[in-house]
Order: sequence, then structure tokens, then C-alpha cells
Amino acid sequence: MQEPILTRLLFVLELTALGMSVVFISLLFLQFFINMIGLLERALVRKPATPAGTPEAPGSADDPVHEGVTPEEAAVIAAAVAETLGAKARIHRIRLLQNEEQGGWARVGRLDIMRSHTTRKNRN
Repeated sequence: MQEPILTRLLFVLELTALGMSVVFISLLFLQFFINMIGLLERALVRKPATPAGTPEAPGSADDPVHEGVTPEEAAVIAAAVAETLGAKARIHRIRLLQNEEQGGWARVGRLDIMRSHTTRKNRN
């Protein structure tokens, strides 16, 4: 005797639903596991806090060398960034533009990147 087609179709749909459920539950477990690793890493790698508004001293041993920028200029830039953001910020690189007559597209691209970073005003 052959099973009716409706019974076989329901069996296939149940099997498909079961398979998809197993996959999605596995993905949720994997996402949870990855988020826990990230939280654990942030908790273990936490740096000591320094008061807001006090920039790091430029030219320390772990800072990259800033060619063409004096330590005084780097300190002024770091202080301006700290004052603008209202919190300490790490400056990764300072570089001077060599060619002032660069194309308009490059200038507009840099402005778009600078505008995309949101800053929060320090509300005292």
C-alpha cells in the first residue's frame, strides 16, 4: 500500500521545520558564545582609567613616530581632541597633507569621513 501524497508532504514539511529549527537554535547558541567571549575579553583587557581631559603625553615609547610633527604640536592636538570630545582619546596617527592642491573628490571624501564620526558634548 502506498501512503497518500498528503501524508508524505506533511512528513517532509515537519522534517524541514525540524531541520530549520535545529540550525537556527545552533546559530543563536553560536552568537551567544561569541558575545560572551567578547565580554570576557573586554573585562580582562580593561586599561586603568585616567581622568577625562588629560591627554596622554605624546612621544611615549608605545606611540608611533609622527614625522614632521613636533612633540609640542602633538600635545596641542591631543589636548584639542580631549577638550572637544570631553574624554580621553587615543591618537593613532598624525600626518600632514603633502599636496594641498589635491582633487576635490579626495577633499570631499575626507570631509565625509570626518562628519561620520559622532561627538558627544560634555554636559556639565
